[in-house]
Amino acid sequence: FYGCPPLLNGLISSLYAWVRVQAANMNLGVNRSGFAADERLSEVQRIVRYSFHSIPITRLAYVRRIGDCAANVGKHVAQKQLLPLLPRIQRDQEKDVRSALAEQLGELAEILSGRGDQTEKKEDEKKVEVSMDETLEKLKANP
Repeated sequence: FYGCPPLLNGLISSLYAWVRVQAANMNLGVNRSGFAADERLSEVQRIVRYSFHSIPITRLAYVRRIGDCAANVGKHVAQKQLLPLLPRIQRDQEKDVRSALAEQLGELAEILSGRGDQTEKKEDEKKVEVSMDETLEKLKANP
């Protein structure tokens, strides 16, 4: 750690290593942001669990992932599992958590409206490919 005395730097490194070992023993992983999360949970399950964590910075980090998560899982999953979280998050005691939710609403609205749903677009592209393939097969069969 830049600027720390060597003794403090060693102590911080040792503590960080200890936290990583303890997290691994509990099936938790310390991710890039430094938060421990149960790696057995899906992205949606982590947001559901950690958006209401007792530590405000953890709630903030997971609320900030709602838009990306919705884009990854698609309209139907977002509607069933993420949308019901919003009323409770909007009443969070921390202003930063509420602000983070407000920042996510635009992307979430696009996904729920179907405009930004990448999973639905991929499904539509597959349907077009299948129908084109079927049409080509019919044309080949009936020249």
